Amino acid sequence: MSTKHFTANVISASKVVPGGKFQDSAASGVWSLEEQLDLKRGDNWPITGNSSAFNIQLLIVAGGAAGAGDKGGGGGAGGMLEVNSHSISRNIEYTVTVGGGGAQVTNHSNGNNGSNSTFECYGTAAVGGGGGGATAAQVGGSGGGGDRNTGGACGTSGQGNAGGAGNNNYETTGGGGGKGSVGEAGSTDDNFFAGDGGAGKANNITGSCVTYAGGGGGGTVESCICNVGAGGSGGGGRGGSDSSGVSGVAGTANTGGGGGGGGGGAGGARTSGAGGSGIVILKVLEDCLAAAATTGNPTVATVSNRKVYSFTGSGSITF
Repeated sequence: MSTKHFTANVISASKVVPGGKFQDSAASGVWSLEEQLDLKRGDNWPITGNSSAFNIQLLIVAGGAAGAGDKGGGGGAGGMLEVNSHSISRNIEYTVTVGGGGAQVTNHSNGNNGSNSTFECYGTAAVGGGGGGATAAQVGGSGGGGDRNTGGACGTSGQGNAGGAGNNNYETTGGGGGKGSVGEAGSTDDNFFAGDGGAGKANNITGSCVTYAGGGGGGTVESCICNVGAGGSGGGGRGGSDSSGVSGVAGTANTGGGGGGGGGGAGGARTSGAGGSGIVILKVLEDCLAAAATTGNPTVATVSNRKVYSFTGSGSITF
């Protein structure tokens, strides 16, 4: 009797943990039913058979940082990501996280960093802005401005720029970095002038040209408000002065702008400006396609037959 030999593929027993519920995720290997159910409950089991993918455009801006208190550097702007095309699918709920701005400080301390903003399934987070320096500027999406003794901090590549350095000779502080440019160093415009915040960058995803992610201006020990650092275009707050009560100004909400550094005087003048919150905007690159459900109350607009969803707070979206 002759013997026949058959070849076959063998399923590996080694499991590859799935990267999430999305269509391009995989979960190769041998999984028990209980293991599959556990992953499904955690929303991490790949969805099969969903071929209705389409493209969106994204703008993701993180929260801006606060300036430092008491003669402090300006806060760095939140990181800004511009994504021209990204594929998502129908029947999946995508989580949107909008980062808050860093809280103001009232004494001689570094500014608080902003928080990250994300769109689920897009692999890169917009990084919160770096706090302004009282002792050391903080790294972030854009870096914080330095106090009079230190340099500005670095920004995140592709998302923002470094903060400006302080100048110890004239006791001036640096401005926070912005998406469009680095923060200005102290004493650039004049010996006793604090540095301005770095410029933000304009974007027209909503159909209107709006500037986001400007850095906060540096605070000053000088009594004249004319010596403070101006906030960068795109929501950056100006710095505070030595005059009593003239504190740093907060970054504008939903721009990711950095807050202004605090002044050097008594009372409220030492207080820095808080960072501005971020924003996430999604534009559908397919005519007349609208979301099936949203949470978080995004603003909805139509631009040339295409829906635009602007999230000023965290939420979700399903098509």
